[in-house]
Amino acid sequence: MKRTVKITGKIIFFLIFCVAGCRGNQKGIEYFEDNSDYFIREIDVDKNGTLDKVVSSEKYKGNELYFFVNKGGGYQMMLESINFSEDGGRIIGDIEKVEDNEELLRIHTFFPDGGTDEAYYYVTYINSKWILTKTRYINNYWQEDDAKTYVCDVIQGLNMKDLLNPEAAKMIKQIPDRSERERVCKVQDAAKEKLTKPGVESDSLVYELNNELKAVVKQKDLRLVDKTGKLLGENNSIIRITDESGNCFSEGFRTIVSKGDYFTVEQQNCSNKYIIDEYITFKYDSVTKNYMLHKLGFVYSDKANPDTLEKEKIFSAKDFGKIKFSEFNLDSVYTEYVNK
Repeated sequence: MKRTVKITGKIIFFLIFCVAGCRGNQKGIEYFEDNSDYFIREIDVDKNGTLDKVVSSEKYKGNELYFFVNKGGGYQMMLESINFSEDGGRIIGDIEKVEDNEELLRIHTFFPDGGTDEAYYYVTYINSKWILTKTRYINNYWQEDDAKTYVCDVIQGLNMKDLLNPEAAKMIKQIPDRSERERVCKVQDAAKEKLTKPGVESDSLVYELNNELKAVVKQKDLRLVDKTGKLLGENNSIIRITDESGNCFSEGFRTIVSKGDYFTVEQQNCSNKYIIDEYITFKYDSVTKNYMLHKLGFVYSDKANPDTLEKEKIFSAKDFGKIKFSEFNLDSVYTEYVNK
């Protein structure tokens, strides 16, 4: 069906089923591809083992969110919702797949004008519905000299489809009041906060090694330098940031311990069931003048009861062979050895 409008002798045809500015549920995935107002992430949103497409408005471009499900190679829009951007508040950061957890993905928003004010909205798929299960708020009071950073998990249980309705969106529970945060939230070490924002400048952590070498940690980057500052090796696939998996509050990087020709990265990760203390040890090879992977240790504790030791896994060069410091990838080790 079409409508004809005559303007100054010229005929303009308006297709009633889609005018300029029609909403996203009237557009296919092609509209959003190569569109600078949106970004797309490939995530299996319906748990069928096939990658689907998650579409979100870009920063400062709106509050739109769409799930396009892969139907035999074509994509059908199955959800229209919000990306939790706020006018004058937090804006969209990214949408990430959540590994090894009940949730499918998390939507990250942050306040762009300084301080720490972030939110992670966790979404799962239950009974053919996408549900906002919880929100993790990360916040501190920048006005204080010794600011505490609070990590607050707030249960939601809301249907994502309903959040298009402004009244339903008002049901989203916000971060607890300041007077309640000490009781119901976790307090994050201010020194560790430097490791929670990759790409943001912060002070480096420097550790003395043997042979007048130093290990320098900055965000997820671990560099080995000599006494002149010359770079000898670099790796950004070792250091964990706080709550890297998104499964629970884990400390991430803790410290580097050096003894003789060895140094060990000590840090914490988290899986669906366990808190995992990780120990990654490298040994200096005087012949090649390289640090080589020497040993891996993983200590598992019950997530519900962290004081309960469940199991340990130890791997040596007999298992993984010769791996140079700069070539080591911790997540690949989990896939190859730890999770088997």
